[in-house]
Amino acid sequence: MPTFKLQPGQYGLMGIPDSGYSMKVGAALHYKGLDYRWLHRFRYRKAFQAHAKVQLIPMLFMPDGSVMQDSTPILDMLEERYQEPAIHPTDPALRFLSILLEEYGDEWGNKLMFHYRWGYPADQRHRGRSLAAATMGGVTFDWLGRLVAPLVAP
Repeated sequence: MPTFKLQPGQYGLMGIPDSGYSMKVGAALHYKGLDYRWLHRFRYRKAFQAHAKVQLIPMLFMPDGSVMQDSTPILDMLEERYQEPAIHPTDPALRFLSILLEEYGDEWGNKLMFHYRWGYPADQRHRGRSLAAATMGGVTFDWLGRLVAPLVAP
């Protein structure tokens, strides 16, 4: 299993591209101008297992060596440490609305995501392949097919 080393001051974001929550944290890191390295969750299985309190992504490796999971607490921590640019408005009413919309997106917007991910046959085929490929840590179906085809149909 590959290992990774972060540069001094660099964050490590562990997730998969199909995870809206991983993308949410990546967007926040990018928006705040923070240096981070993308770590594919299934490519770095051992690191994930060593640090996971629960089997959920995203996981954020901090420059100080600590690790966090769950996108909302991660964003709260980033907002506290790096107040500019702010993720949420400073006006109390707008801040409340922003946090409410984020929470709504996290808890109810994902229902739309699942519908559009699995609701139609073409999407089911595409997403099934992409998620299966993601769990193989970068091993592609084409590569796997070339490897297995001679064994199955010599």
